[in-house]
Amino acid sequence: MAAFIRVASVSDIPPGAGKVVTVMGREVGLFNVEGVFRAIDNICPHSFRPIGAVDFDGKVVTCLWHGLSFDVEDGRCLQTAEFCVETYPVRVEDGQVMVSLVR
Repeated sequence: MAAFIRVASVSDIPPGAGKVVTVMGREVGLFNVEGVFRAIDNICPHSFRPIGAVDFDGKVVTCLWHGLSFDVEDGRCLQTAEFCVETYPVRVEDGQVMVSLVR
């Protein structure tokens, strides 16, 4: 069974926003897509640098280093199928957002 770790309150991340959180030592991008929370690995598979959560538009986050864009719902790169990021299960309980690194 996947261990879910509390990383934020629902009120911390309004719809259309994102933030980087730490889950068991790993940086994860956490995004609110129209009330549904999504989590992706925060390391760009192209540059191996943090993607960040600043350049987020609806359901796409763009890496600030080289401009690759990732769909936060499925982790796919919009420019090339060669790169994608890991997605993680998210659930919300009692106003708390929880992420598991186990699929």
